[in-house]
Amino acid sequence: MKKLKTFAYYTFLIIFEEIVFLCIIFKKIPLNIWLIIPFSVSFAAVFTTISMLFKPKANKILTYIFSTFIFLIFGAQIVYYSMYEAIISFYSIVHGRSSCGIYGYNY
Repeated sequence: MKKLKTFAYYTFLIIFEEIVFLCIIFKKIPLNIWLIIPFSVSFAAVFTTISMLFKPKANKILTYIFSTFIFLIFGAQIVYYSMYEAIISFYSIVHGRSSCGIYGYNY
């Protein structure tokens, strides 16, 4: 039962943040929610599996860590989109330093 609650928590959290993110960006409620669900379920399964490998106390700590990680990614997406009008990607994280030269920072 605990696994199911943890899985439902992660799934709801990721779907909720994805919908809020899309509403902020596109200024409307997304109609393609069915595309969000497989992504959310797969990540929720990974997070649930990792957190269930440990004892209940460690499980609770990992749930807080994963939730914080998800919220930080959500916030970073909002800030990145407001600056560059693009969705953050792994390439932009790795090579983001090169675009700082535009703003007067030389690396």
